Amino acid sequence: MKGPKLLLLIVILLTPLLASAISAQTTYRAYLPGVNSPATPTIFGFETILGKLSDTTVRARAAELGATWVRINGLRWDEIEPVQGGGYSAAALTLLDSDLKAAGELGLTATVIVHGAPAWAQEIANTRCGPIRSDALDDFAKFMSDMVTRYSYPPYNVTYWELGNEPDAPYIGAAGSTTSTMPYGCWGDPNRSDYNGGAYAAMLAAVYPAIKAANPNAQVIIGGLLYGCIPGSNCGNGEQYKSSAFLDGVLSAGGGAYFDIFAYHSYPFWADPNSASNEDWDIAGTGNPWAPYGGLLQGKLSFIRQTLAAYGLQQKPIIMNEGALLCYESAARCGPEGFEDDKASYAIRLFARSSANRLLGSFYYTLDGPGWQDAGLLDGSQQPRPAFTALKHMISLVGKSQGAATNVTAEYGSASDIEAYRFNRGSDRVDVIWKIRSITTSTISLPASKFISATTAQGSAITPLTVGSNVTLDVGFMPIYIVRQP
Repeated sequence: MKGPKLLLLIVILLTPLLASAISAQTTYRAYLPGVNSPATPTIFGFETILGKLSDTTVRARAAELGATWVRINGLRWDEIEPVQGGGYSAAALTLLDSDLKAAGELGLTATVIVHGAPAWAQEIANTRCGPIRSDALDDFAKFMSDMVTRYSYPPYNVTYWELGNEPDAPYIGAAGSTTSTMPYGCWGDPNRSDYNGGAYAAMLAAVYPAIKAANPNAQVIIGGLLYGCIPGSNCGNGEQYKSSAFLDGVLSAGGGAYFDIFAYHSYPFWADPNSASNEDWDIAGTGNPWAPYGGLLQGKLSFIRQTLAAYGLQQKPIIMNEGALLCYESAARCGPEGFEDDKASYAIRLFARSSANRLLGSFYYTLDGPGWQDAGLLDGSQQPRPAFTALKHMISLVGKSQGAATNVTAEYGSASDIEAYRFNRGSDRVDVIWKIRSITTSTISLPASKFISATTAQGSAITPLTVGSNVTLDVGFMPIYIVRQP
């Protein structure tokens, strides 16, 4: 037992030194192998706005939900080092410190978004979300080295660092203005053939070695790409079409060697269903440019995998780290017209498809409410919405399943009508099943000898009918679960 005791003593002795680096330019670096080795998370994750995870009510809901990933937004370079060489602001780290401590106490694996260029480091003046000046990249690398050193130890234990957020978004506004304080990454330049992906790659090349030197176990995540539409398609939006060149720009400049995990986003918008059917807004829906290619989650993923493979990077793990069903402009009609129930159905589909497509993680945006465009799992009072209850039940059933889900649609019906996925829990299986787009129900059956139990999306028990040697159940747009023998 001498080894662990000695390691703990070293950490205790080093903690004051690491803390002092925040208020002074003197930097103390030490990497202790084995200090930060979190368990491999499941597919289930969520994002919280900075300061929310340490809120008493939201923290209790996070514990209740049972997810294993949390994405925290984030670490603001412009607030921490507003003056070049002027030291770091401890006050600017207070909320992040609290959230990361809460994440550790909840058993969550945190990913931290790093963004915000100080005025002195901005390539484009008054654009903190935009590209960093080339002569300031060494400063950013030093900053990241210091932050990784600070947060690689208990009680923080951060391993995953995301550099920017939606960097493929343009920094030039619709009216030509370059003033932007938006929370996304906005490195995109529509006047460049690579949409400025090469500049983002140069940033990765400067920062990645510094992060790895501070903590060899650290994982660098490319800023989650918005990826508005597929190249060559008619998006109906010129900027989205041009921005699809950003990823090629990053990779053709050699940026693939300087990140460990690829990330992208998936946001469908909800509209009130017509009288004939409900809509699976992820794979269909008005104005969804990815609908012809398999939808926002799976269509984007397929294209991203093809692009990575073209550069020999097909082994890169991929996460979808922002996904939600959105009520456009938080319209008052959404709630009364079924948006919340459809959001619950969407959340189940999102995570089942994410698992079947072997994503490393999938993150709902956001846990705290009411959320952007009313997407939150919680409402404005941080009380559960139907999507929270549905996701909580899903995690209770399959959160500890073994391996990726498998598509078992063929066992239950036509692929144009039914969609079904199976999770392996070892001694039994859990199937999640729904109708893709319909307000009617269909009857499914399975051998009675295989059936164990069935529940609704919200967790209520379902009693099947026995027909000969089979049992039958009705399935509709809202998913159901069947626990069955292998």
